[in-house]
Amino acid sequence: MESKLAVEYPNNLVEIRQSSIEGGGSGIFVNLEKLRQLPPSKTYSLIVVKRSSTISLEECQKVLQSLEETSKASELLCHCLDFIHQHLADQLTETLIVFYYVIGYHCIIELGLDVPQISKFKPYLQVLLKTEVNSIQKDSLEELNAIEPYMSKDFLFQVNLEALKNDYATYERFIKSVEIFGITRDNLTVEQFLQLKAAVKSRTLEIPGKILDDDQFSISITIVPILDYINHSNCVTNSFFDVNKENDIVLKFEYSPEAFDGQSSQELFISYLPLEDVGKLFFNSGFIPTDDGYKVIQLPINEIDHQLLIENELPTSYIFFLQIKDNEIVEVTFPFDHMMKEVTNSDLASYHAIVVQDCTKSLERLPSNFKGNISTYISFIRQVLEFVSRQKPETFSQFTGPRDESLTEELCSLIWPPTDI
Repeated sequence: MESKLAVEYPNNLVEIRQSSIEGGGSGIFVNLEKLRQLPPSKTYSLIVVKRSSTISLEECQKVLQSLEETSKASELLCHCLDFIHQHLADQLTETLIVFYYVIGYHCIIELGLDVPQISKFKPYLQVLLKTEVNSIQKDSLEELNAIEPYMSKDFLFQVNLEALKNDYATYERFIKSVEIFGITRDNLTVEQFLQLKAAVKSRTLEIPGKILDDDQFSISITIVPILDYINHSNCVTNSFFDVNKENDIVLKFEYSPEAFDGQSSQELFISYLPLEDVGKLFFNSGFIPTDDGYKVIQLPINEIDHQLLIENELPTSYIFFLQIKDNEIVEVTFPFDHMMKEVTNSDLASYHAIVVQDCTKSLERLPSNFKGNISTYISFIRQVLEFVSRQKPETFSQFTGPRDESLTEELCSLIWPPTDI
């Protein structure tokens, strides 16, 4: 039985060091000088992680099934699953189940139980507990409650604030429930509970799983040690995940001699989201994407004008396209024309005038002295509002970015949620 994580590095081409992007933490780099000595290829396999060394619903179930039913480790993991069923059934997601398996693994390791298929994750879990995650789960409730009046209509903020409050209450219920196993607040502090929650939320990847037929795979929410060091960039995406014949996860690098001419090394990047949603990336992964390219940000509508209906529906938020160049916002567009939605009872110029007025009012209400990780998000919102408030309504609708049908559909799904207004 494996006593350590099974990770292979074909040709030893990679190393982990400080990322080249600001706030990126650690990153994975490929040694291009070594790579050029290999037979020419368009793609190179750099890291292979055995499926049994990952944490996913399927792999955790295998671990549980391998334990004796009467063992303390088995009873503790079953207790974690029962806890979800009893207290969190209305919040059930694959990520939530994986999180409680991680909590169960942590508790088993803390108790010193002899379970090699779990204890092999000890060094990795220690890394997760020490790695800073810039999410609001690391902010104090006092600070967030002070901000709440100014973010009362920000859906993502409200959802995440409510989730954080629930996490504190859930921790209290959980820690009391595992006292029968000998787990105390010393074994699992509330800070560790929240840290692991943030780590799981930010590090899970959608990885191909079981082969359904010759052409399709299932997709599973998976934590892949080592590979979760790879950072996001839609601007310089050069890597992707694949699955080999043994169903192990492979990190592959797309190499072009022309693209990397003269370089001795290159940081590896994947794409977390094809359409970079600023709010989702911040609240899920703890960072604001500021590399060159187009982003989208969703801001609540504060001054709703009931005269302005879009296909007879009242939108609850503004969606802005942002173009960023050299870490600066150079264009902000309100893309109704891009989404080809009919605006009734008003022409676009008038509607954009209201948008500018609304953003100006929002900017006036938004203080600038916030603390904690949430300040990064609010600071970015200020930049967007400041840019929009300076725009002339008659030119505000001119969108110069890419026009893509799938992008249009995704934008529409964001801006027209069900509403009772």
